[in-house]
Amino acid sequence: MGFTADEIERRNWIARELLAKREPKDLLKWWGDIYGYAGKEDAEQRRIANAFLLSCLVDYRRREKNDDPWYAVRAFLEQNPDFQHDLWRKITSDYSQQEWCTDETFRRYKLHWMRPAHNRLWPIAENICYWFEGDARGIWCDGDALNTLLRLNWIGAGPQISRMIVGALKDCGIVSGKSDPKADVRVCRVIGRSVIGVAIDPANAFEAVRICRELYPEDPWQLDGPIWLLGEKTCKDKNPDCANCYLRKQCAFIQGSSAA
Repeated sequence: MGFTADEIERRNWIARELLAKREPKDLLKWWGDIYGYAGKEDAEQRRIANAFLLSCLVDYRRREKNDDPWYAVRAFLEQNPDFQHDLWRKITSDYSQQEWCTDETFRRYKLHWMRPAHNRLWPIAENICYWFEGDARGIWCDGDALNTLLRLNWIGAGPQISRMIVGALKDCGIVSGKSDPKADVRVCRVIGRSVIGVAIDPANAFEAVRICRELYPEDPWQLDGPIWLLGEKTCKDKNPDCANCYLRKQCAFIQGSSAA
């Protein structure tokens, strides 16, 4: 698909502005103990890696007590210490898949507020045990972003959460290589509005990924943080604060609204 000179200029400008707004992340707050875990002893590394992966699978961005994104899994492991050091084997050895998916188990562990997200943990645990001996570190063992992404999709993590996990591991220096943003509802909204004038339906999330690849092909993941924060604080679903948006000069959404 070809673009006009004005469209190319808008995309280039938006990419530059987003990249300029990248802020140093508090990696311990964003990604938890996986940041800096390499210096730990082997058993502690394994525990941290498995807890990190579980937190991502139930989506680290959920809002919990004190806005702590790691609260759900931290509480689960504190209340069930027998899961601490062999998490995935414990899930599959203590429960059949049918038993894990019962109302009783769902209510007991409170790992997620939605049943499908809880239920899918069992087959993922089975895959981690079968392919990686219950150790999440095997998923990123070679330090390659693409291979890690493929393995995450292979175990059933799903495309969006897999992208987020790879991005987290990149931020923490555990894997390297270019990767894509997690095209959640905020990313779909900001990229859609700013570049094409309308929010992208999250059901078509790969369209947002594709646009991010066009904006910054060197490493689209670098756009994830600035876009997400803009969608969280400014470019909201209802009543977006367009007057205080740093993309307002070239935003297709604003230009379309003005024309109307």
